Amino acid sequence: MKRYFSPQERPSQRGAATLMIVLIAVIVATMAVAALAIAPQLKRITEERQTVKRAEVIVDAIKQYFLARGELPGNSPIPVSELGLSQEYKFDTWGREWIYYKGATINAVTVNGIDGQAGYLVSRGPNQELETFPESSSPLPDDITRAGDDIVIPLNVQAEAIQLTWDGLRALRLCPDDPSHLDTNNVITNVYLNHIGLGDAFGRDPWSDPNEFNIRWVQLSGGGNWVSAGPPGGNQPIRGPFVSCPEGDSVPDPDHIWDAEDAASGAVGDTPGYSEGANQAYDFSADTEVDTEFNPNTSLQDTSFTLSFWAKPLTANIPNNPANQWQVVLGAWQNNNTRFAIGIGNNRWYWELGNSDRYSILPNHIYNYWQHIVLVYDYGDGTNKRVRFFLNGALVDDVAYGGNSQWPNTSLFLGRQSFSGGGQARYFNGYVDDAAIWYQPLSEEQVWLLYWKTTVARYLFHGDGRDASPWENHGTFMEDETPWAAPSFVHDRFDEAGQAVEFNGTNQWMDMGTHGSLDFGQNNNDPNLIESGFSVAAWFKTTDSFGPLVSFRNSTHGGAVIDLTVGFDGAVTSSGDIMGLVREDNQETGAFARTAGGPVAEDQWHYAVLVRDQGNNIRLYLDGAQADIGSGLDADGSITSNLRALASERRWVQDGYGSPDQRWFAGTLDEVVIYPRNISVNEIHDEWCRFKTDTGVSYGATCP
Repeated sequence: MKRYFSPQERPSQRGAATLMIVLIAVIVATMAVAALAIAPQLKRITEERQTVKRAEVIVDAIKQYFLARGELPGNSPIPVSELGLSQEYKFDTWGREWIYYKGATINAVTVNGIDGQAGYLVSRGPNQELETFPESSSPLPDDITRAGDDIVIPLNVQAEAIQLTWDGLRALRLCPDDPSHLDTNNVITNVYLNHIGLGDAFGRDPWSDPNEFNIRWVQLSGGGNWVSAGPPGGNQPIRGPFVSCPEGDSVPDPDHIWDAEDAASGAVGDTPGYSEGANQAYDFSADTEVDTEFNPNTSLQDTSFTLSFWAKPLTANIPNNPANQWQVVLGAWQNNNTRFAIGIGNNRWYWELGNSDRYSILPNHIYNYWQHIVLVYDYGDGTNKRVRFFLNGALVDDVAYGGNSQWPNTSLFLGRQSFSGGGQARYFNGYVDDAAIWYQPLSEEQVWLLYWKTTVARYLFHGDGRDASPWENHGTFMEDETPWAAPSFVHDRFDEAGQAVEFNGTNQWMDMGTHGSLDFGQNNNDPNLIESGFSVAAWFKTTDSFGPLVSFRNSTHGGAVIDLTVGFDGAVTSSGDIMGLVREDNQETGAFARTAGGPVAEDQWHYAVLVRDQGNNIRLYLDGAQADIGSGLDADGSITSNLRALASERRWVQDGYGSPDQRWFAGTLDEVVIYPRNISVNEIHDEWCRFKTDTGVSYGATCP
């Protein structure tokens, strides 16, 4: 039988329970007292942390302000509206305004023993009494050490100043080619800044005296750098990108030029040379000519001279010419011992002077392409005369001249040769532009400069995105839509350091701007639009199977396309191959012309050229040889673009079209050139062979 005990029968258990209750009560009371004691401390810690976090937001906003304006905002109170902050950031957690101070320069302040600060923020802390320096201080001190419970936050913008300086140096992209551009210490001047359209702020770095310029030019071989001394101490100079300067002499103005502006015969649109636009090139139809009224006998006797012109021969078959189809672009003939002419014979360029004549060594590929012809007659001292003949900038013939110096005593004609004594007219069939004469022998470098003047964009990437063409379509490097991001400049195809640009394939590209010189007209064989052909040429190296090299698109309609790409052209995928696609305005679903060539993703230099010829035909060249041809019904119209990029297809990015690796190029671009004409296979082959001969590579087109 189970026995039950009353409480009186278990006194020890009742006492233990009572003791436990008392102990718990004591513990709770103790904890309550402790909590009451530490609550203010916890509150203080929380408020201090909130104040510090608020200060961090303010400092970040001030740094962004500095990056955007190149200066710090004014002193207390904090201009929260200018910083893009709400009103609460004007105060600390205890409701008092921050003390904000900026020094006279961005490195003039010392905080807690650390110098090189731009300023500081001070909160009076929990007790709201300023202890770091007297409340009545005026001006505020430049050297402070935290005291009491004040909260002191240093303001350091050295990293931002370095970024600002780099960005500013990148903007100084031109060579200071005038003595007034620099002072006696090679420091930049207002003259140079006005010349390139920049304000005075670009003449100084953030550490300088605000009333003095301190950006200096350092001359190097082939160019130089704009340089800042950097932060105080002189141990961290900031060197801007390499700026290439024209090598050799600039081209002087010609002594005589005929560019059809006042032509009596039919003038048509020209290829850009000394002058641009419609009605500025001569149209010769095998029975017309222009008398220049220039007499070579009286003007050029016993002196050096240079003859230059652009010509586009159209056909070798001219009924009015003899069987051997001689065509003279400019010339005069008096007798077999007194000649002065340049023209075409047996499908090759030739020249005649006095009693001598000579063919160029290059055959064929001369019809339906613009070509630049230059003849230099170097008289010297009269005993060592030489003739140099240039085609498209390249020296193709350099010979001692042993003939006489008897030039015809008659006018020089364009479109045929003037003649007397039984000579022949030898009419020319084609276009002529910018015929000119200099009373001096131009150098090889000057002839090259004449040739390159006809490009509408030429990016050499000598440490910048400057356009070396006359149109100044300067490129802006972009990253995450922020201009003037610093790309990596690396070795170019000739292994020259810092003269090619490397893109990361994820968000870096170069914007070519929106100038009308990079729009192309309808290609319908109308002689008034003979400039509507175009060529896009790029030197590049990559290991990726996809990526756009050069792209012309339009943001408002998807029709306009000029794309030179790797692996994907928007219509077809051909992994690792060079590709090209062309389509006219407003034909988003139209019949484009496309081409595809060989593999290029092997981490070696390649030269790709996309050409639009007459009509709707396009050609694709790779490493000096034709890789493919294509045509499309909607590939011969006008192409008007406002999304022009290197290393990114901006319309695909805008529309989210294709995969990310197809929208961006990962690799290196060296030289990118845009021509407003269909360049010839000769020009393409010559450009490739200059590289192949210099570097000794074994692939690509065969070279002499």
